[in-house]
Amino acid sequence: MIDQLNREYTDADTARAVEMAASLETEDSLDAIIAALGAKAEELSGTDPRVAELIAADVWVCQMQIASEAREAKGDSPLVPKVTFTDGSALPPPVREWPDTVRPYFVARATGTTLEQTRARYNDFVWARWGLHPNARAARDAYLSIARGRGFQAGGKAARTILELGRAVTLAQTLDIERAETGAIIADEIEGALAEESLLGARLVTPNAARLLALDAARATALVGALMAAAQNHEDPYWAREIYGTAGLLASELKSAAGVAAARSAIASSWEDQAANATDPMTRLHFLRGALVAYQAIPGNREAVQRLRGQLAEASADTAQNLPMHKFEFKISNEHFDADVKELRAFLARDQFGLLKLPIWLGVLPDWDKLQASFDELRTEYPLQYLFPRVSVERDGRMRAEPADEAEREEALVLGHFAQQEQLGAIIALNFVVAIRESGEWSAGKLIEMLEGLDPDMASACSSGIEAFEAGDFWTAVHVLMPQAERGLRNVAVEIDGNVHRLIGTDEVRVATLDKILEDPAFEAKFGANTVKSLRGLLTDPRGMNLRNLTAHGLLDPAGQHAPAAFVALMCVLIAVWLRASVVAEKAQASAS
Repeated sequence: MIDQLNREYTDADTARAVEMAASLETEDSLDAIIAALGAKAEELSGTDPRVAELIAADVWVCQMQIASEAREAKGDSPLVPKVTFTDGSALPPPVREWPDTVRPYFVARATGTTLEQTRARYNDFVWARWGLHPNARAARDAYLSIARGRGFQAGGKAARTILELGRAVTLAQTLDIERAETGAIIADEIEGALAEESLLGARLVTPNAARLLALDAARATALVGALMAAAQNHEDPYWAREIYGTAGLLASELKSAAGVAAARSAIASSWEDQAANATDPMTRLHFLRGALVAYQAIPGNREAVQRLRGQLAEASADTAQNLPMHKFEFKISNEHFDADVKELRAFLARDQFGLLKLPIWLGVLPDWDKLQASFDELRTEYPLQYLFPRVSVERDGRMRAEPADEAEREEALVLGHFAQQEQLGAIIALNFVVAIRESGEWSAGKLIEMLEGLDPDMASACSSGIEAFEAGDFWTAVHVLMPQAERGLRNVAVEIDGNVHRLIGTDEVRVATLDKILEDPAFEAKFGANTVKSLRGLLTDPRGMNLRNLTAHGLLDPAGQHAPAAFVALMCVLIAVWLRASVVAEKAQASAS
């Protein structure tokens, strides 16, 4: 319908729609006006379609949600759609998509409405869409009028009160509209809520609100003390930490280092107390990690940080020893598998270096756009699995936590998805190896012979690892082949004049790590982002398989299943030899030309 609104409405159309909408304002409630406007739009759709369109658009504006200060700080509009669908569409349509043709109607509604709820909404919409400052001021006044004194008893009204007062604060702070007056009103509301023992009022202390509250330093200082006292007296540690956090935020705005330290210390102690009383190992890890993060935020608290690090490492190791083992089975359709084997054998027959290119056929180096798409599809199907950051513990006691930063967490999740896909793919690929081994296309001798024709040194270095792989000694195979894969990639970097050394200080040169070699722009420029991302995800990124580092530092579990790791190591050897052979061939061709 948003496209339908992009046409001219006459002054008469606008006037009729405004008059009709105004006649429905009988109850100062957005829900009531939405219902009345919706019924009227449907009634008029056959007799006066232009007016019906404007009134239906009015319903959409009233249905919009107020964005939190945090969302708006990230670039969201102050008014956001109620529902966003998986294809990116939204209802109501985002503010930026609204056409100028409806501006006269909403300007008139903002001026003429008799209800405070709609006065706030229409003026805020006009400000958000067309940037008219008088409407921003009117929106701020209306939000304060409807939310002030409403109270913070638990329920939907409390959440709406917090959003409406928060919106008034943002308008006042960002546009410099009656900042001191707005700060005083917010202080009244917080003090009133604390007096009634309603801690929801503490949620009004956002970064913008703290700036306004700090304009009256004496009152804000007293408010910090009141918040600290309320937190100390609350039995729920989660609530207490949230209130300590708001006290610390306000103290920070007041430049009170002692106040900030007191709030952060209280938060850290709360986490540590919960850790001491936790009976579940993973829950205790969660609390200890919270305590460590809190202590790290307190300057000069090195002793506590070291103590928590020791406790966290000990708890992680204890948890790892008791981790349950989960096994799963999956079935591959014989019909599909046989068809894939037939296609693989045809692929190998077409090319004398078919075995060397096997990683390409198996998708070891995937297209990362497609990988991202498959992850997005998985997240859509199982949204709860990816909703909150998680902490994982490996069997060797290593603990990993997903980043708090949204962009970094997204990257970590995609890399984790890549690692799972590669490990599952390796398990499936081993079945293909069995099939082509039985038909004669695959053997240790054939692999070694092919490597000798392209890189005799790599063939000699890898032969024992390949033979171990073929004999089913995957532990030996991965520990032989993984270092040679790294050496092979280092040889590739030499061939493309990449940087395989790094300078330490001013007079010491060392061999660059594999991660630094793969980060070299020369590597990506030559082989593309997909290859570099895949190799880093397989070998050196802790958020991926990290196979090179796990092997080099003795972190592979001897009791584990090593066939997938050995297979990936072998594939990386083939990739390294193929990349170097390609570069050498290009150089030879260029020289001959």
